[in-house]
Amino acid sequence: YQVFEKLIEKGKLKGEIKQEIDTKHTINLVTTCFRGVIYDWCLHKGEFDLSEHGKEIMNIMLNHIKSE
Repeated sequence: YQVFEKLIEKGKLKGEIKQEIDTKHTINLVTTCFRGVIYDWCLHKGEFDLSEHGKEIMNIMLNHIKSE
């Protein structure tokens, strides 16, 4: 959690992440998405590539919070 917080705040300072993004809310969204992916992977008995699916979700999240 603290690592994500530092990364997001650093990204805001560098202008890489939108200033209006709420850091704690964003961290909650990211961790919830990843827990959901892991849960789904377990339900499907590892039938999909967990790493690739995680990368796809991270790309979606990063595209949402990055500065234009």
